[in-house]
Amino acid sequence: MSKDEYTKTHLITYIGNKRKLLDLIEEQLIIIKKKLGKDLLISLDAFSGSGCVSRLLKYHSSDLIVNDLEEYSYIINKCYLSNPSKEERVNINRMIHELNNLNYDNEGVICNHYAPKETYNIQPGERAFYTRENALIIDTMRNKINNYDNKYLHYLLAPLLIKASINTNTSGVFKGFHKKHGIGHFGGKDEVNTTSRITKQIVLEEPIFSEHKHNCDIFIYKEDINKLISELPIVDVAYLDPPYNQHPYGSNYFMLNTIIQNEVGNNISYISGIPSDWNRSNYNYANTCIDSMKYLLSNIKCKYIIMSYNNEGIISEEDMIQIIQGLDYNYTLKKMDYNTYRGSRNLQDRDKKVIEYLWIINKFESFDE
Repeated sequence: MSKDEYTKTHLITYIGNKRKLLDLIEEQLIIIKKKLGKDLLISLDAFSGSGCVSRLLKYHSSDLIVNDLEEYSYIINKCYLSNPSKEERVNINRMIHELNNLNYDNEGVICNHYAPKETYNIQPGERAFYTRENALIIDTMRNKINNYDNKYLHYLLAPLLIKASINTNTSGVFKGFHKKHGIGHFGGKDEVNTTSRITKQIVLEEPIFSEHKHNCDIFIYKEDINKLISELPIVDVAYLDPPYNQHPYGSNYFMLNTIIQNEVGNNISYISGIPSDWNRSNYNYANTCIDSMKYLLSNIKCKYIIMSYNNEGIISEEDMIQIIQGLDYNYTLKKMDYNTYRGSRNLQDRDKKVIEYLWIINKFESFDE
């Protein structure tokens, strides 16, 4: 398997995933290895999200620490960053085959709360994130997964989460579903991507794993990084991709956590069914994000930091420079245009392009290439 396939496929649909930045990030990793005189790095991915940068870091690391606040990220990383034995891979593939050939008749959380009773006869008040058929598939698979040995849980859940993020009646986040005349409708009023994605039957794919010769020890956490950082060891490079704005991942992707937990969250909202107990991050709020960033940058025990941010973030370019210089660090800033997410109704007027920043920070010396 190629490195491109491993790092850029089998990913959840995710706003802000860094697939298009991977080449630029890898360039910096190669420079850092050369400066440190090391073939492999001790690395940290502090806000792992979809895990695509973690997968890239694995190719360049002897030790890799991965963290994210969200449970779906934890499960996905546990699956795709691991290296199961040949026997375990045979078992995983057998279980995936079994899951793809069940009688899908189990009405569970998704059927009862997030899909209509009839796919093509949606009633007012019914949520329509999934077709009736795919909701039955998700519920049946999710319950069947509980019957397997617990050590295989993440290998089966992660492929299910990926398909549940793709074959859904949304434009990328679970804040709402497509409607027509105020009622749920698959593909919305224009019926875009309806048969090719939204109503396409969910079929799991066998998980993919990296194929490189060196050993990489993986350590995966599910914590607030600002609380975890003091407990972590010294690393060579830390990659940071903090939330940029007021739209939290905990509510945008609540559905993935709901599938993992296999139960309805607390006090779900009337329209979208979002539970009230989703994770909050200080990086989502204007009154806390700057202090949080200062704390994190000053307390990471590393030599180099590679950080993604963009021009629409709560912290402006000028404020970020002030934070970095205030800590007496040296930096290089690289910029590239990036297509924006405009799927939500409140983002229709957003610019088509956003400027993605890649901050390369050296805590001890100037970063001259």
